[in-house]
Amino acid sequence: MISRLSITNVGPAQSVALNFGSRMSVVTGDNGVGKTFLVDCAWFLLTGGWPGVKGLPRDARVSSTIGGVVEDREVDANFELDDWTHVPSSTSPVVYVRVDGGVSMFDPLKGQGRTQRTPEGTQTLVETLDLDARQLYDGIRDESGYIVCRGLIDDLLLWQLGKHPAFEALSRVLVVLSSPDDPIKLGPPKRLWARDVREVPTIVTSTGTVPITVASAGARRVLGLAYALVWTWFEHRVVADVRGVTASPSLVVLFDEVEAHLHPAWQRALVPALLAAVRELGSGGDVQLLATTHSPLVLASLEPIFDGTRDRLFHVDVENGAANLKEVPWVNHGDASNWLTSDVFGLAQARSIEAQRAIEAAEAFMAGRTVDLPPDLASRDTIHAELVRVLGSLDPFWPRWIVTARSVR
Repeated sequence: MISRLSITNVGPAQSVALNFGSRMSVVTGDNGVGKTFLVDCAWFLLTGGWPGVKGLPRDARVSSTIGGVVEDREVDANFELDDWTHVPSSTSPVVYVRVDGGVSMFDPLKGQGRTQRTPEGTQTLVETLDLDARQLYDGIRDESGYIVCRGLIDDLLLWQLGKHPAFEALSRVLVVLSSPDDPIKLGPPKRLWARDVREVPTIVTSTGTVPITVASAGARRVLGLAYALVWTWFEHRVVADVRGVTASPSLVVLFDEVEAHLHPAWQRALVPALLAAVRELGSGGDVQLLATTHSPLVLASLEPIFDGTRDRLFHVDVENGAANLKEVPWVNHGDASNWLTSDVFGLAQARSIEAQRAIEAAEAFMAGRTVDLPPDLASRDTIHAELVRVLGSLDPFWPRWIVTARSVR
C-alpha cells in the first residue's frame, strides 16, 4: 500500500506531494494538468515500471526524484543516465486500469530473484504486465515465448468449463460493478466465426445474449476491470503457492478516468461498487484505490461512503504556468449540478455556455447594470428571446426573470 507520493523536478510541476487516503484517493482537475501523470508516477513508485511514456525531468541539470512511502518504507528513485532505475517496492498486487482501454498488472512475487546484468551492475528485473485493449482479451506471451496471460476470452472459457472458483468470483464481481438497472451476467460460450475456432464467452443483458467481443464500450470496460481484478487476485495466490509463501491480503487499484465510456447510471455506481467488489474476491483484506475523474456523478456517488479518516479528495489546477495539487475538504453537495458549480469543477452554472451568457445578461438587466450588457443582448426583448431559445421551459430561472422583468416594464 502507498501512503505518500512526492515528485520533484518531473512533469508539469516543480514539486508535488500527495498524502493518500488509506482506502480511497480521488483526483480531479482540467485536461492537461497532470492527473494521469500522477497515477503513472504512483504506478512507477509501486512497481518500478512505466505503463507508457517514462517521466522526464524538467531540467536535466537539476536532480529529479520520484519518492514516497510504500508499505511503511521510504522509497526514492532518481533520474540518472537518461533513464529511471527503481526496484519494485509494493508487496501487494497492483492493478492499473488505463484510460486507453488497456490494463497494467503487477505481482510482487513474480519478479523475486530475477536479475539482469547491465553496464552499471546487476539490477532486479521489473515484472509488470502491460496489456492493450486487444491483448486484454486475446492474451500475451513474453519475449521468451511463455504465456504470461491467456486473456479474457480463454481464461473465462477455462474458468467456466472447469468450474473454477475464479468464474464464480468473476460472476459476483460483474453483478456488483455493472449498472444496478441492467447487471451483467455471464452466459454460455458461443462459436462466432468459421476461421476462428474459439468459442467466445457471452454476457446476458436486458437486450439479449451478446458475445463479449461485440459488447458495448461500457460493458467491455467493466468486463476488463472485473477480469483484471479477478485474474490478478487468483494469479497472486497461485504464485504464492508455487513459491511456498503467504499471499498478500491487500490489493492496490489505480483507475484513470473512471467515467470513460460509461452511461451516467454506471458512473454513479462504479466506485462504491469497486470497493465492494474486492470483498467478493473473498480477500478479507484491504483495497486501496487511487482514481481520477471529470465526472460530477462519480463524486456525488461517493457522498454516502466518503470517510474523512480513510479517504482524500484532491484537485489539480494551473497557477503561474505550473500545475498545483491541493487537497480539498470533502463537502456533500447533494447532486451532480451542485458538484459542477462547486470549487472542484468551478463552473459558474450547470448549463450550456449560451444559457449561462443569457442568464448573466438577464441578471445584469434586472440589477440595472445596462452598461454590462453585450450588444446583442442590450434590451429586455432580446434577452427574453435568447432565454426562450436556450432555456428549458421548466428551468428554475424563469419565475425570477418573468416576475422581475414585468416589474421593470
